[in-house]
Amino acid sequence: MAETSQKHPYLVSPGILKSVITKFRSSLPDQAVSLQTLKKLSIASGNEKQIVDIFKFLSLLDKEGKPTDACRKLFNTHDDDGFKATLAPIIENAYADLFKLNKETSWLLSGDELIGYFRQTDNTSASTGQRQAIAFTALAVAAGKRQMSIATSRKATKPGGSKPGGKRKKSAATNGNEEVVNKQPPPGQTAQPAVAINIQLTLPEGMDEDGFEKFFAAMKKHLWPDK
Repeated sequence: MAETSQKHPYLVSPGILKSVITKFRSSLPDQAVSLQTLKKLSIASGNEKQIVDIFKFLSLLDKEGKPTDACRKLFNTHDDDGFKATLAPIIENAYADLFKLNKETSWLLSGDELIGYFRQTDNTSASTGQRQAIAFTALAVAAGKRQMSIATSRKATKPGGSKPGGKRKKSAATNGNEEVVNKQPPPGQTAQPAVAINIQLTLPEGMDEDGFEKFFAAMKKHLWPDK
């Protein structure tokens, strides 16, 4: 079980964890799992520290990064149902306080509820709390306890956006979890093509929480400057 003084791990994208789990289920490294190990395996590029922190929080890696007996048992479980059944109690044990407060409903807490919990527990910022919630929900998905993480289920609402109940026509083109939306033009006007921009980020290896805050603040400054 993770130490109570330890902050909960965070993750910028659930897909990172999914790729690592897939790789380790195929072949779990014999040596210690370090940032360099993950880099050599070409998984979690730029996010190696997040993965190592999550695995140590779950007690799947010891202090030196070596796979524990629980880790080997988990990743040597071949069938999907058995893997999920083995992973679930490991998560419950690591997030013991969360499950003590919310019982089985912990698995399905909303993004806002999880962010609020992590911010209060670890005294973190809103952006860090969200990334901590992404880590938990990505683990819950891997354990078969929910359908998707908050990274894909939570949608931002922009000021002046469409009213509730408004209809939108979706085109057949999609990009990842984003949708290209075409609106019907007023009579007599020509429809304008919609453009979807997909930005993929590779963060520096070993970036700490303060570095994340500065990085995303810079992103906001240059991509969405105040008018």
